Amino acid sequence: MKYIAPEYMASFKCDGKACDSYCCRDWKVVIDENTKNKYKALPNDEAEKILSNVGEDEYGRYFLRLNEREVCPFLGEDSLCKLQKKYGEDFLSDICFSYPRVTHRIGDIIQQNLTLSCPIAAKLVLFSEGISFTETEELPKRLGWCTNLTNRLIFETYPLSLEYIEDMESAGLLLLKNSEIPINNRLASLLTFYENAEKFLDEKEKIEELLNSVESGEFQKNFTSNQSYDIIFENNGYLALVLKLFSALYEFTLTDEKFTELKKIYEARFNEFQKFVVDRNSQIFTNYLMNEFFLRIYPYAFDASFTVNAKVFVFSWEVLKFALFMLCVDKGLDEEKLIFGVRQMVQRMDHSRGAMERILKIAKDC
Repeated sequence: MKYIAPEYMASFKCDGKACDSYCCRDWKVVIDENTKNKYKALPNDEAEKILSNVGEDEYGRYFLRLNEREVCPFLGEDSLCKLQKKYGEDFLSDICFSYPRVTHRIGDIIQQNLTLSCPIAAKLVLFSEGISFTETEELPKRLGWCTNLTNRLIFETYPLSLEYIEDMESAGLLLLKNSEIPINNRLASLLTFYENAEKFLDEKEKIEELLNSVESGEFQKNFTSNQSYDIIFENNGYLALVLKLFSALYEFTLTDEKFTELKKIYEARFNEFQKFVVDRNSQIFTNYLMNEFFLRIYPYAFDASFTVNAKVFVFSWEVLKFALFMLCVDKGLDEEKLIFGVRQMVQRMDHSRGAMERILKIAKDC
């Protein structure tokens, strides 16, 4: 079994006091069967007290009932978990133990990363000097919640071995990594790569040639020397597309009057904001893109083609960029507001039912 994770995973430490116990508030916390059995095995009075806070939903899943303040009933005044303090870390449910870690299994490969809805994780990842990955055959003592993607339909769609599936993901990360190349050019090369990969799915030699060209840097060199264009095409249709994506994510309809108002703001301020993203903070957003790509297992995030998956990835980035632009126009964008904007967008993508599927639908239609 191979374990792959970004190096910064080893630096992450949960601190409820630093984030006001963010993950213990408002969210529905699922309790796995194994953890529930641990509760039941406690002395009767203790087990009864804990299980009185456990409910069951329509899908047969157990979950913690939040209190009247929409807070976990086991969160102490010191922002620490009462169950963990009393019984140890083993009494945390898989979800509580895992978050903000996200773990996937693909064949004999375990991948683990951090979701940026957690404020501590967001700061750690965004302001890292760069992202590198470690590979080892030694697994963590406890993985927590792990999603097995091996048998998902998407892997039956493409005649590629699990080895190539890992290579396809790694190629995308390499294309995103170089912060010296403008982000739009990297995203354009990413889309071009996956479009080409789709054409060669039945031709092993050409697939290997394509993958080798990315690893050697030849693909990037030829692409950036011959093509320089924005992935969403900076023209009259760009803002309309981004607002369509934004509206789909947040489920609202934009009036013509509001669109005209936003267009004026965009035309007046976007070049300034673009310099903030590309020129002054390229590494921050490179870290975001690489983290998001690895976290969601692109180009296999959705049951769709490589190209559509790549489009969803790029569209999600454009939505975030627009959200940060509006935040910048409204209140300016320091480190704290940048982390806030990224966290809010990631939380929307992670926890809003159907949000990413609506982005997927637009990507399929484009």
